[in-house]
Amino acid sequence: MSRLKVEVDRYSNNCLKRITWYLRGKKHMDDGDPAETLFTEDGKVAIQRWYEYGKLHRVDGPAYIDYYESGEVKHEIWFANGKYHRADGSAMIWYYRSGEVRSEVWYVNGELISEEDFKNQLPPIPEEEELSIPELKKELDAALQMSNTDAMVYSLVTALFIFIVGILYIVMVM
Repeated sequence: MSRLKVEVDRYSNNCLKRITWYLRGKKHMDDGDPAETLFTEDGKVAIQRWYEYGKLHRVDGPAYIDYYESGEVKHEIWFANGKYHRADGSAMIWYYRSGEVRSEVWYVNGELISEEDFKNQLPPIPEEEELSIPELKKELDAALQMSNTDAMVYSLVTALFIFIVGILYIVMVM
């Protein structure tokens, strides 16, 4: 099991300057907390960054947040695996001190796109369809049914795959 290591820097007044978490030498935190937090000289949070294995990444929010001295959010950036990305909105947002949005930029998988293109790429949200228990059971049974021929082909392909992996292992060991 790998262990996280922490690096802490302090200002001359002994207030925290930076806390950074590492896993195998790369910035990383996997419990939802930021992997790196920078502070102002008076101890307020200035910047938070979420990393996964050295790349800016966060699933449930922005991976980079910059704060005004007063504590309000100044700038947010969403990342996925080190690329600008947000599937449900703008990937970069700048705010006025009041919290009102100043400007936004849209990225999907690292590619800059217009707001219009972003909105056009989203499929319409389907209305939830409620199925009764018998209907769900019928759908599940249909999905699980496999003809004897399909089952035999699946078994042969699986056996062939295991055989090939075994041969590759033997070749690599030798």
